[in-house]
Amino acid sequence: MERHNGAWPRNWEDLRALAEGATEVTESEPNGHVNVEFRPKASIEELQGLVIVDWDANPDELIRAPRREGRPPFRVIYLRNGKSTHYQGREPNQMILDYLEWRNRRKAK
Repeated sequence: MERHNGAWPRNWEDLRALAEGATEVTESEPNGHVNVEFRPKASIEELQGLVIVDWDANPDELIRAPRREGRPPFRVIYLRNGKSTHYQGREPNQMILDYLEWRNRRKAK
């Protein structure tokens, strides 16, 4: 999203250009650092077989979703097999929420 002016990807092809490299955004906050990154270990084709993405998600609606204790208020990325294993131990929807919150703080400055 950072490379596309905050726009949600429309399909796997929108992500393909990012698959070769990594995007990392680090912002200092009074209480620590927020580190948002995308670093795929699998090819786009492998990810397509493993992951479902809601391509119709709207970041503006996601950030306004009512918060739930201990988990993101939305589920727009999940594994096809129904398991809850996470990329590098971080739940992908939480990573998206963290990014959206960071983006809102940055805009407010």
